[in-house]
Amino acid sequence: MLLSLPLLSPSHPPHDCFKSTQLAPQRVARAKAGEEKCTRIFAIGVVSGIATPSLTGRRRRALRRRQAALRGFAVDKCSFFSELEVAEETDPKEAKTGQARGEKGQMIFSPTTLSNYMYSPFAAWMDRLRRECPEDPRCQWYEDDEMRSFLWKRGNEVEDLFLNFFRTERPEMRIVDLSNARDACASEENWRALAAEKTTEVLKAGSADLLYQAPLYHPGLGLYGIADFIIRWEPEDGLVQYDIWDTKLAMHPRPSFLAQLAGYAEALELQLRGSSCRGRVGRLGLVLGEERAMKGEVEVLEADEVRPWFRKLWEEFRSFQEAFDPDDDPPDPAETSKANRGSWTSYANDLLQKKDDLALVSGMTKRRRRKLLEASTKTMGALGSLTSGTLSQLAKNEKIPEASLSRLALQARLQSKSRQQRLVASVALPTARACLVELPEDDPGDIFLDLEGMPLKKPGSAREYLVGLVTRDGNFHDWWSTTEAEEQLTFREVVEWILQRRAEYPGMHVYHYGHYEIAAFKRFAKATNQMSQEVKLLVEKVFINLHPVVKRSVALGLPGYGLKNVEHMYKPARETEVATALSSVLVYQSWLDEPDGADWKSSAKLADIREYNKEDCISTMQLLKWLRKRIAHKKRPLKSDEELPEVKARKPVPPPTLDLEMSKALKTLMVRSENVPVEVQPFLINPHFPKVEMCLDEPPQEAKNRVKELRQQS
Repeated sequence: MLLSLPLLSPSHPPHDCFKSTQLAPQRVARAKAGEEKCTRIFAIGVVSGIATPSLTGRRRRALRRRQAALRGFAVDKCSFFSELEVAEETDPKEAKTGQARGEKGQMIFSPTTLSNYMYSPFAAWMDRLRRECPEDPRCQWYEDDEMRSFLWKRGNEVEDLFLNFFRTERPEMRIVDLSNARDACASEENWRALAAEKTTEVLKAGSADLLYQAPLYHPGLGLYGIADFIIRWEPEDGLVQYDIWDTKLAMHPRPSFLAQLAGYAEALELQLRGSSCRGRVGRLGLVLGEERAMKGEVEVLEADEVRPWFRKLWEEFRSFQEAFDPDDDPPDPAETSKANRGSWTSYANDLLQKKDDLALVSGMTKRRRRKLLEASTKTMGALGSLTSGTLSQLAKNEKIPEASLSRLALQARLQSKSRQQRLVASVALPTARACLVELPEDDPGDIFLDLEGMPLKKPGSAREYLVGLVTRDGNFHDWWSTTEAEEQLTFREVVEWILQRRAEYPGMHVYHYGHYEIAAFKRFAKATNQMSQEVKLLVEKVFINLHPVVKRSVALGLPGYGLKNVEHMYKPARETEVATALSSVLVYQSWLDEPDGADWKSSAKLADIREYNKEDCISTMQLLKWLRKRIAHKKRPLKSDEELPEVKARKPVPPPTLDLEMSKALKTLMVRSENVPVEVQPFLINPHFPKVEMCLDEPPQEAKNRVKELRQQS
């Protein structure tokens, strides 16, 4: 539900001020009904330790540590710290909450730490090892993540924009800033309780309509955090309602965002009851992105829809932390996506390389890796050595398409061979000649295009700050933009330039690598409602994406098929200062913050970005030349076994609304708390399939079987 703040008044509830699109009320009833069960389950986990008849050695050690902690002793040779450093999800203010031991030796964690764990148990485990045992040799693999600092800074800017909205657009609201509450009592032993008490005092006095950076503490759960905004409403029934809102740089809601807000709700609810403050926690809100922060737009859910699922996740998270043993191995890094390994990416790669893990195979999914592991195919080398008959039987037993499994086996074989020979192995696929026959002939007017874009751009700024292209004679042309207006003008000029060149060279084409360039031109036409027909012509008749051509033509013994990987086949390693898309973004942001010149001619930073973009364009041109040389390009009728499969055009799907995205995020959180395997989550959150009623006490395997039955029926 979208909440537009200018329509509201702090003395009136928001429900009558806009059209409500709240989620299904039966889900609220289920959540409330399950609240007591969840509380009971969580209490068992806290009081009785690990409730299982048979304890492994690791869990026995965890139980001993828990019992010792309850007696007030420090058993481990290392001290505990709670806050983990993961890009964007880590709140810089919560990252300074100190040791993870409470006043009586209890372990204290923040809701942000839970979010980090949800993304990567491996990174969460390694971060804790680095905090507690910095001398451990494994900690030497830690690498500073520049993107993390970039996202922290941008995230704080979103928060400042939203606070500024209240101060300028809603001056009548009484705002209390508690951002210094923690520092004021940092010298005290029970500083968490004292900091949270300042929040309680303000709420009890009713002296504020908005609390900014409010400390919250729940000693029973071992939870301490800082809520960005707490909004006070006075409905007609007289029971004061407190909403908790959080700002995020991301443009779309995620389950971890809801879990974090629910953690704040648990702590605030306890503080309200403990202080006899008459009120309740009402709704949880997300301010997604800078543009919505400037407009005061909030996406909200009822707190009772999320809190029961949070409790189950928190119990799982606490068990994970209490079972931590620095002498053990970290969780399997292959179960964490590459993007979420953060500062431990190099160490994760080293672990996987030493095990010759299946996750190293390009194109391997987590689901198929699990199936292969269950079938005792545990390494990349083992997969690559399977015979065709064994692959066929394995595909049948594990219900994996045989063609897909054969391609994975070929990929594993080539990667293993490349590692042994230290040369990149490759093989032409059966459809290679057909793919190249489908490519147009070389034309003197051909151009090779590449864009440099800024993710999560600021309102009014350019998303694509550089459009570069190279012609066959080696000339480089570039267009720069810093504002949205300049970007629109740039795209118009580029489209006109290409059309003019096409008039001169009717057989010319625009080659690029990946779908990003086409998506950018489509965005331009849709956002400006300009040159729609011209852009459609270019996309359908002129633009040629070489990425699918590579994937369907050759198999390479490389860890991926990105341009930076593939170019190892035809050119030496790059020596430019800017070598990746990420470094391009960071250097450009550095120029925005501290410009060292007005343009690339006077700025070394912009000159490095320009050289990187030019190198990408030239690499794309060299790739096309290498493909034609690698597979002889001859005009001849295609054999039936080389014909390309027909690709059916997909119907355009409208982008989901924020209400639907919030609903999906909540459903995904429900699935995550029930420990249902990740591969069935897209089915559960698809609104076109039957709704799956989640049962709090249902075992995960039974839930999985029930979901599978519904899927087959659909």
